[in-house]
Formats: sequence, structure tokens, C-alpha cells
Amino acid sequence: MGLLSAVVFIFSFAHIVFGQVRTVDYGGNQLLFYQERKTFDQARLACQKDNNDLVIVRDAKLQAFITPYLNSSINKSLWRGPWAVGYWIGGYRPAASTTWYWWDRTILASQPPSPIEYNNWVGIEPNGKPAVKMCVAMTPYPSIDGYTNIKGGWVDDVCYDLKYYICMKDICAPNPCFNGGTCIKGVGEYQCNCKPGYIGSKCDVTDQCTTAPCNNGGTCSMVGHNYTCSCVFGFTGTNCEKDSCSSSPCQNGGTCTKLPNHYICSCLDGFDGYNCDKAVRRMYFLRFYNPPQYSLNFLRMSQRT
Repeated sequence: MGLLSAVVFIFSFAHIVFGQVRTVDYGGNQLLFYQERKTFDQARLACQKDNNDLVIVRDAKLQAFITPYLNSSINKSLWRGPWAVGYWIGGYRPAASTTWYWWDRTILASQPPSPIEYNNWVGIEPNGKPAVKMCVAMTPYPSIDGYTNIKGGWVDDVCYDLKYYICMKDICAPNPCFNGGTCIKGVGEYQCNCKPGYIGSKCDVTDQCTTAPCNNGGTCSMVGHNYTCSCVFGFTGTNCEKDSCSSSPCQNGGTCTKLPNHYICSCLDGFDGYNCDKAVRRMYFLRFYNPPQYSLNFLRMSQRT
């Protein structure tokens, strides 16, 4: 009997529950625990609709991670019995054969335990009839009929029986990155490493800055699906193609001085306006002051002399 190890491996993960499915992140993949009953073949088809398949358990690490998520509170009275309660995983044995396989046709070890292929069979399992195709399920119960510490243990059953099921999804399959981008797995997420010329979370945006559209030292930046140029001092235009003073915008002898993204004109006397294009009529005013006040005696003395 393959006993379930009591050691639980701790990973960084998150889980999401939507109705009858719980999604758990595991090593760059996702495990989906479905609490709806299907045959083995129906369960595989359901997994494949979301670009995944029934989980293949090749080592004790994955087994120990899955086990706590199996629902031990399932009402066994609604099933054929406690041994019929379980979750389909991706193993099966063809009818009239003694060899067990995973769905990818790699070997699944049967009893006795193999020193090469991992297995977690309960007690005398597998013990199904040789003439019938049999499939592998995990039991959610810690104990059944005197067998203890068996939660997550494997049992075989006829493949047309109805059970819950566990899918495993590779978050990078199919490749979500466009234009030849490389998918890099993270914890519960992926990142696209884009080829030159493409940007965006899925490499789905053409990087227009690769053609260096900004002239005269301008800096190109992508904003959404378009580019914008940040021009150096004294240049303007969509592509920084305009020298702000090159067109001699200042008229009537005015002097052009470059400013960031614009210019200013210093006008000669008699002209005004942004481009010194307006003649100015100057008006001068004379101010007259009252003459000094002299005393009458002083004026008389002046007349005598």
C-alpha cells in the first residue's frame, strides 16, 4: 500500500473559487479542482476545452500539494459507496491489458511500488477486472473500511463512473505571446519576452520607435499603439523636424530666440506682436512746469537796473 506522506510542501500560491471549480497555482501551472461529476472521458474533454488535461502525478511533491484541496466532506450516501467517491486524474489501463498509462502514454506504475515511476495506490489497488478499461481516481477521505491515512490515495474504477476531476493547465500553453514572443512562467501569472519591434503585455503592439522617427535628438516613447516625440531645446513638430527659428518667424528685423518647443521674438523699436508684425505709433507728451514765483520787489529792482 502506498502511504501518503505526512509532509506538506509549502509553495507560494493563490486560489480562486468560482462556483464548482477551485483554481490553485502550482509551479507556473494551474490546478483546477472541479466538483461536478463526469465520466473519465467527459472529464478529459472538459479539461481540454480550456487547453489543459487531467492532472498527471509523477512525484510525491505534487501529490502532497493536491491532497489538502480534496473535499473530505463529500456526502458518500449520494454515491455508490465510499470507494466510488473521488477525483479523476489522468491515468488508465486499457481493457485486456496489464499496463497502466498516463494519458500522454507514459507508464504509470502499478503495484508493487516501482523504484522508477511514482505511484500512490491504496492497499491492494489496482484490482479492477482485466477485461474492462479502468481509470485512476484519488479518494478524498482520510480513512475507508479500516484503511487509514489514505486521503489522496489512488483507486481504480470503471471509467464510465461519475466522479469529480482535477485538471492541470500550463499557463504558457498555448503560447499567449504574439509575434514570436516567449512565455515565461511566474507564480500564477506569465510574462511575455518580446522580440525586437514589439511591445505590450502580449507582444501584440508594434514598437514604432524602432524606426527612430524622432529627428534632431528627439526621444521616442510609445503611448498605447502610437508614438510621441519629446523634442530637444529649440525643435518642434510631430517628429521634431522643425527648428523653431529656422523659418525666420520674427519680422521687421526682430531677433528669434529658441525656447523649449517654441521661440520668442525680440522686436526693434517701432514694432510689436508675437512675430514683430505690428507697427507701433509712438506718442510723445511734453510736460510744462510753472515758472518760479518771484516777489514783486525783486521784479521792480530788476527793472531799475
